[in-house]
Parts: sequence; structure tokens; C-alpha cells
Amino acid sequence: MTPQLHIKLQNQVQRQELELTQVQASILALVPDIAPKEQALAEIKSRLEATQTELDALRQIEGSDTSVLQQEIQDIQAEVQAAEIILNPLLSERSTLQAKADALQEGISSCQSELSASNLTEDNIIAYQQELLTEANNKQEQQRIASLWQAAHDIEFAAISGVAVGLLVLGVMQQKPISVAISNWVQSLWTEYYVRKFSGSTDTDFSSVGDCPHSIPEMMQELGM
Repeated sequence: MTPQLHIKLQNQVQRQELELTQVQASILALVPDIAPKEQALAEIKSRLEATQTELDALRQIEGSDTSVLQQEIQDIQAEVQAAEIILNPLLSERSTLQAKADALQEGISSCQSELSASNLTEDNIIAYQQELLTEANNKQEQQRIASLWQAAHDIEFAAISGVAVGLLVLGVMQQKPISVAISNWVQSLWTEYYVRKFSGSTDTDFSSVGDCPHSIPEMMQELGM
């Protein structure tokens, strides 16, 4: 069994045990409602049986009037039907819940049997869990750095991009003040990016660097364009 499957089965057992506890609680919650209704139905059926026995005995006596007992039996039978109409839905619900509980218990037992048969040690499982944790941390770190880079890049791109980058390089080579100022601003932006990258910061707000000190048209004018 692989560590992945081992952990998957452990998690499945935990989920099923939690669900089983909830189902069993639902079954117990039905008891106060079902028990008195079952008792009442049993008493009605007992009366019906006693009355039927009395009627059978009376019929053995020739010429006896059985109409009263027959009517009483009909009335009791109506009581039985009325009681069953109330009780049966509750019994059906309990039966459904019990079937679900049995299925969950069977699933738990099956998973536990597979886990018991596994030759993995606890050290194997811990090592694999640590590997997963390291992988998750690495992914989170990659996402953090990517978010920082994207935020800094978007600010730079909004200020200077495309052909303007080449013009900026030309202006810096000629030591044009505006071009140098823009270049210094870009450097300060990326310096702040690297500070945050290596400090573990998740702050993608680079407003502290300020806005680009000059516009592209100003740089082009300085270059005589």
C-alpha cells in the first residue's frame, strides 16, 4: 500500500466515523417519538385480540347477539389503522437511517482491515506527510514571489514599456536627467521587490516607491523627438 492510499483510507475512516456518529444520533432522536407510539399501538392490538377472543366465544352460544362486539372490533381496527398511519413513517425513517449506519460501519470495517494489512510504518506515513507539507510550502512560496513580481512589473509596465524602454536606455547612456530619473525610479521599484522577495513579505502594494517621476512624452522631448 502506498502512503497516499494509506492516508486516503485514514481520512475516509475519519469522515465515515463522523457521519456514523451523526446518523446514530438521528436514530436516537427518534426514540422518544417512536417508543410511546409503539406502546400505544401494542395496547390497541391487545384490546383487539381480547375482543376478538370474546366474540369467538360468544359465537359458540346459539342465538347470541354479536353485533355489539363486531362493531367494537371495527372501531378498534380503525384505531389500529390510525395509529399505524402515524407510526409507520417514523419506523420507515428509522429503518433508512439504520441501513445507512450499517453501510457506514461496513465501510469503516473494510478500510480498517486494509489499513491493518498495510506494511507501512508510522515513520513512513510521517515522512510522506512532511513531504506533502514541504511541497505545499514550496508552492505557496512560488505563488508569493510570483505575486510580488507581477505587482512590480505591472507598475513598471504602466509607466514605461515597448519602444519607450529603448528610448530610456538611450537617454541614460547620454546621461539625460529625465531618463536618469526614470531609470532610478525603476531601480528603486525593483530594489523594493527584491527586499520583499527575500524577507518573505506578501505585501504587493508598491505605492511607497511613488509614481514614475516623468512621463514618456517628457523623456522624448528631452531626447529631441
